[in-house]
Amino acid sequence: MSSRILLRSGQRWAYRLQPLSGHHGLLNRHGAASAYSVASARTELFDVVIVGGGIAGATLARGLGANPVLRGRKVAMVESSDLSKVRNWDGSNLNTVYSNRTVSITPASQTTLTACGVWSEVDQSRIQPYCEMHVWDGVSNGQVNFNSRDLTSPETLAAASRRDGHEGAPMAWIMENLNLHRAALRALDRPVAAKTVEVMDQTRVETITTGLAASLSHDTDPAVPSEWPRVHLSSGRTLAARLLVGADGANSPVRNYSKIGSAGWPYEQHGIVATLKLEDSMVNTAAWQRFLPTGPVAILPMPNNYAALVWSMDKAHVPGLKALNEADFATALNVALRLPFEDLQYLLDHLGSDRLNLTAEYGQSLAAIADTPSNSPRASSLPPWVARVEPHSRASFPYKLQHADRYIGQRVALIGDAAHTVHPLAGQGLNLGMLDVASLLRVLETAVLNGQDIGDYNCLLGYSSERYFPNLAMVGAVDKLQRLFSTSFGPLAAVRSLGLNAVNHFPLLKNEFVKVAMG
Repeated sequence: MSSRILLRSGQRWAYRLQPLSGHHGLLNRHGAASAYSVASARTELFDVVIVGGGIAGATLARGLGANPVLRGRKVAMVESSDLSKVRNWDGSNLNTVYSNRTVSITPASQTTLTACGVWSEVDQSRIQPYCEMHVWDGVSNGQVNFNSRDLTSPETLAAASRRDGHEGAPMAWIMENLNLHRAALRALDRPVAAKTVEVMDQTRVETITTGLAASLSHDTDPAVPSEWPRVHLSSGRTLAARLLVGADGANSPVRNYSKIGSAGWPYEQHGIVATLKLEDSMVNTAAWQRFLPTGPVAILPMPNNYAALVWSMDKAHVPGLKALNEADFATALNVALRLPFEDLQYLLDHLGSDRLNLTAEYGQSLAAIADTPSNSPRASSLPPWVARVEPHSRASFPYKLQHADRYIGQRVALIGDAAHTVHPLAGQGLNLGMLDVASLLRVLETAVLNGQDIGDYNCLLGYSSERYFPNLAMVGAVDKLQRLFSTSFGPLAAVRSLGLNAVNHFPLLKNEFVKVAMG
């Protein structure tokens, strides 16, 4: 394996081949082979230092370690938590059948995960593909039903059926975060990546400095190019990075080091997540989402007639809903999914009241809907009946919107939540991060093939131009959807209903929405 290295002689430029093996693949800032390939005693040199060992960071690290062009790079991944807990997870150490934190993986993300060697490590028995999604308005008659079969050729449908055991190419796969995170770490442990990627978990980033700051403090190291970021770790090690990647979440230290600002705000909604058991007669191959003024409620399919709940709710009502016992919470959820919004509003207004008896108040209305004949036209539009909520599976977390002012700096790139966070109503958070990973890997591969310095700002511009505006558009669109549907104001409800029904009745328009959803 080799790469073209750009050499400068006077004012002329020329290429020569440099082996990419061991620690000898380092290039200086002009693209020439570095004289400091062996780390100095004081500071260790790395081609790429990734801060953050979550799904995005670990997938990027595996992609760097497995890519034939990039494989010779010396890579470090720094993570503050103990990753052995994720590596050793097998589902048996959960208090419930499935973890309550799940993710929807689109075909585009699945392609990236496959290319990086992560998808083959996923426990396929714990994921659920789906090819339909039903979305409807809780205060009007607006609805739209998405189906990936509308976009797919007969040959692709047949291949998907053989692979996934159901009709239709998946719109997405629902899986536990832990399942995917473990898969990324297992892929990193494979020899093809382990030779060049060093994983440093249980290690905090104390500070990040530059060579200029070090020279001012008379703490210079002649083996380190002055413009390379230096990452000072709680372990006492100092890493100098040709390229520093922030995959370190919404409060990114790498973003702060780079003096990259961000814009955004917290939402007045929190998300309630839980693991649900659906009635056994339910065919559980579709995702369901109902928009309510208090926030959307989504039921996402999991294997064996389980489902993942993501219920966005005005934060004032979240403690009361979490305080309900499992049976009453299941009733409240069925009310939110099936009855008029006024019924849910009454329930929320009386949470914690001794007068509120959910069975007495709503049992008859819910039973009437539950008894709808299966051959009735209405039955096909009804969401699944929640039989129970798994004990100890409920949790909640706040929502926020945030978008970085830029994604790159000199020798710095941001990916995933360090660059953008989005309301989860469209399930696009991690998928945007996977698109970031794929784009950055392509840009770095092209740079190496062209003999460029992978940390140079001009090299990273390709990543920024490819990802910044599409991500900004998605973050903005999701925010506007959240605001549009979080009201029961009559005129706006009418507009929503008209829009949903228009999408539902125009196949070309609907297909464009499905294409965006599938990446």
